[in-house]
Amino acid sequence: MVRVIRAPLHRPNIHYSVIKVPVKEVIQKFTDVFNSTVLNAMDRGIIYCTRIDLIKDLAKTLGIPYYTSKLDDQLDERANTQEKKRRFQAWRDGSTPKERWMIATLCFGEGIDFPGVRVVIHLEVNNMLRFLQETGRLGRDGLPSSSVLIYSKLPLYGEPDRDEHLGVLPMREFIQTDGCRRLTFQHFDPDAHSCSSFAGTLLCDNCQFMKNVSVSYLLYALIVIDPTLLVCRRHC
Repeated sequence: MVRVIRAPLHRPNIHYSVIKVPVKEVIQKFTDVFNSTVLNAMDRGIIYCTRIDLIKDLAKTLGIPYYTSKLDDQLDERANTQEKKRRFQAWRDGSTPKERWMIATLCFGEGIDFPGVRVVIHLEVNNMLRFLQETGRLGRDGLPSSSVLIYSKLPLYGEPDRDEHLGVLPMREFIQTDGCRRLTFQHFDPDAHSCSSFAGTLLCDNCQFMKNVSVSYLLYALIVIDPTLLVCRRHC
């Protein structure tokens, strides 16, 4: 049974992109994306990863906070809860550029209502349900926002009777498609539309690529078939 998400999935202000790299280059590519992203005082960024050891390593390397269900084995339940609240509030306040980022597991996707989440980066995501929930935090203020998925291997199928399994096929399609990535949301939203269906929608990476190819082909055709058409467009 496929789960249908009732909330509309068409978010015209979100740009979706997928980057495939060899497994040894995942961290380097992620670092490049992270370093090239600038967040202003009202922007926030979230990095989602399923490996707690990697989360802690990246947090230490980049100097940004991390958020997991258990922050430190030395903290008791009460101290752990208090520290999580402190980190969450520091992220919301965003007093410094580093504090505007949070690298976390899926537990950070619950209850996030900050309107200025500007970028969400996923490392090796494996489930469309979680992906949609986590990218759903993006751009609630209506401003342009970005979802970046970096992966090296396709997600594996789980047990057929579990929700994790239901979300894998759509996730694989989202990753592998050469067409509009938004159309793969049809697994959960029968009313899903392509990037080109509504004016003003930010194009996903595939749609942007096809647009660039179309423009390049048009210019080539104008030059080769009848250069005077191009001259006329410039000077008429």
